[in-house]
Amino acid sequence: MVFDIQLFMLTDSFQKSKFDDWNDRFFQADPSPLATHYWNACQVELLALKPGNVHLYADGHGMTVDHFLASAYATAPKLTDPMLSLGERVLQSVIATRDAVSLNTNLGVILLCAPLAIAAEKASGATLRQTIDDVIRETNVQEAELIFQAIRMAAPSGLSTAKVNDVWEHAQQGIYAIMKSAESKDMIARQYATGFADVFEVGLNEVDEGVALNLNQRDLAVRIYLGFLSRFPDTHITRQFGRAVAEDIRSEAKSLYAELCKLNSTQLMCDRLMDYDENWKSREVNPGTSADLTVATLFTYQIKNAVN
Repeated sequence: MVFDIQLFMLTDSFQKSKFDDWNDRFFQADPSPLATHYWNACQVELLALKPGNVHLYADGHGMTVDHFLASAYATAPKLTDPMLSLGERVLQSVIATRDAVSLNTNLGVILLCAPLAIAAEKASGATLRQTIDDVIRETNVQEAELIFQAIRMAAPSGLSTAKVNDVWEHAQQGIYAIMKSAESKDMIARQYATGFADVFEVGLNEVDEGVALNLNQRDLAVRIYLGFLSRFPDTHITRQFGRAVAEDIRSEAKSLYAELCKLNSTQLMCDRLMDYDENWKSREVNPGTSADLTVATLFTYQIKNAVN
């Protein structure tokens, strides 16, 4: 499956025009293939009806689809610039996002996709996962400090102090050691500490099963999203509301995931997905980390195929 956003026939002419306008603008800049893979991954995730998160069918949490399209457009050249290091890509992407939308729309996406982009530049398909691990482990204290600066600038909701490797202080270790110390509390840190194990073993497994079932791209993205949300308490929810609420949402997502695996169509369960979307948003619940992992999985799938 090759992700081609222009293949979608959107029923809402206004939304279709919005995506078309952003695509025209993006491709007029003559992007690199890697930037295009990132752009497409961001767009496919927005087309998916992801309960509780921003998507084509509903905005939420003070953010719109247009905010996310603007963020993807602004960050694509920074995140995939081969002249930049990991820390520079993360920091410059956060700055570009702030300048574009003045919101923290995509810190998690940036943190996940920056090392993936560097690995794609260095690896073959067979060595992509090991290369990602190498990229992270080789990052020094100076690079970690740039990433700390980026996190402080983005100021994600629920960000607090820590006894070890506090982001509000100067970095004292490389980013691998820092993320290793936080992996039990944060799903993005867990990817850095495990060589993106969940992206490869959960996310890409969902892709493989979805492709075998001939799911369209939107249904595939929803399956990835619910696959993560049904297996792991979402970090973003945990930071805001605590583990108990995150576990409640995980349990509800498990039911939705089982139904999707049975029906293999979001169209057949659209009303149910929208009911959960409205309910979770009314409770201000946003499974943002699961959405970030969805983008990372879609990006990984594309670059894995491209480097083969």
